[in-house]
Amino acid sequence: MDIVNDLVIPLAASPWIYLLLFAFIVGDSVIPMLPSETLVAGLAAMSATTGQPSMTLLVVAAVAGALLGDNLAYGLGRWWGAEKVAALRTRHDALYRVMEWARSELDQRPVSVLLTARYIPLGRTAVTLTAGATRFPWHRFAPISFLAVLGWAAYNALAGFLAGWWLRDHPVLGVGLAIVVAIVLGTLIDRLVRAVQGQG
Repeated sequence: MDIVNDLVIPLAASPWIYLLLFAFIVGDSVIPMLPSETLVAGLAAMSATTGQPSMTLLVVAAVAGALLGDNLAYGLGRWWGAEKVAALRTRHDALYRVMEWARSELDQRPVSVLLTARYIPLGRTAVTLTAGATRFPWHRFAPISFLAVLGWAAYNALAGFLAGWWLRDHPVLGVGLAIVVAIVLGTLIDRLVRAVQGQG
C-alpha cells in the first residue's frame, strides 16, 4: 500500500493533473467511454486526504472541460445535421434511443433535459448532439449547459471529497471509495431518469 501511495500522491500534486483532467473531461463529453466522474471524485478524495490537488483548481478544470466538451458535441451535432446524427441508429442503438427522447423533450422542457443529461455519460452526449442537430438555439443552450456543468463538477467533487475525508488516513482507499460512490450515484441517477422517462 505504501508503494501505491508513493506513486499516486506525487501524481496528484503535479500541476499537469489539471490539464490531464481537463482533456479527459472534454473527451468524455464527445465520446462517452471515459469515466470522467470517477476521475473528478478520485482526485477530490486525494485532495481531502493529502491537500493535493487544489479543490478550487480541480473544480475549475472540471467545469472548463465539461463546458468545452458539451459545446463541441453541440457543434458536432449542428455540423453533422439531423440526417447524419439519425444515421447513428444502426451502430449505436442505445445512443439513438436517448437522442430520439431528447429530440421530443428539448422543445418542451429544455432546462430539465439538459441539466439531467449531464449526469449520465451516454445521455449528455446524446442530448448535446441532438441539441445541435435539431438547431436548438445556442444562446439558450450555452447558459443551461454552464449551470449543468457547474452542478455536475461540484457534485462529483463534493462526493469525492467527503469519501476521502472519511478515509483521510488512507489516501488510496479514499480514492477507491470515492470512485465507487461516483459509480453508484451515477447508476442511481441513470435509473431514476429512465424511470421518469418511462412514465412521461
